[in-house]
Amino acid sequence: MSESTAITTDEGLRHLLQTDALAVAETVTGKSYKEDDATQSLGFLMHIANGDAKRKALLERDDTTFSTSLSRYQRIISNYGFREVLRIPFEGRYGPDTFFIYWHDDGLLLKFDTFGWDQDESEPNVNGGKVHYCWRPNEDVNRWDLTNSGQMTDSGVWAGDHDCREALIFNLEQLRANGEFVKPWVGRHFLWLLHYMDTKDDGYDYKAITTERAAMLPVDVREVIGSV
Repeated sequence: MSESTAITTDEGLRHLLQTDALAVAETVTGKSYKEDDATQSLGFLMHIANGDAKRKALLERDDTTFSTSLSRYQRIISNYGFREVLRIPFEGRYGPDTFFIYWHDDGLLLKFDTFGWDQDESEPNVNGGKVHYCWRPNEDVNRWDLTNSGQMTDSGVWAGDHDCREALIFNLEQLRANGEFVKPWVGRHFLWLLHYMDTKDDGYDYKAITTERAAMLPVDVREVIGSV
């Protein structure tokens, strides 16, 4: 198997996504990167190499990467079955930006904002966000390799979320292959329906902002996610 083929398999990509370059460097040198400059430098070089390999593998899969342009990101998520259900323009740090919420009928709530670096950019990049879901793992599945953050409910359903910037489709497909998405949602999710400029206002109330924006969502979405 060629190196290119190896890194585009699910196992190879999972390894890249889970690699901690500094930990690998410490294993190689037997020293802590916090105490040894050579180990720190090696870890930095490994981090760059791993990042390049991840990006190449994800581009080959037509999956999302860090700093994905808005148009490419929207194409990928739309092809996967997400539809836009809320769009809020706002004045960003360097010009106009937008907060989006997309919905997938399997019960996946995807929210993200954009960040325009400067006016010379033809379009903004995806800045940050998460995809929220409820998921029931198959029997004997080790969910630790598949989940990001969240909590297990008493009914055996994981109420969780993933960072939506890198490998979004891969992560969702791994969940789909090892369990099933559940709707209506079970338990309570920590939803943060804010864009990055909301937090610049002194005394902002994230609960009030989240509740207000959740109320803007279509009825079919609100019926699945319940109260927030």
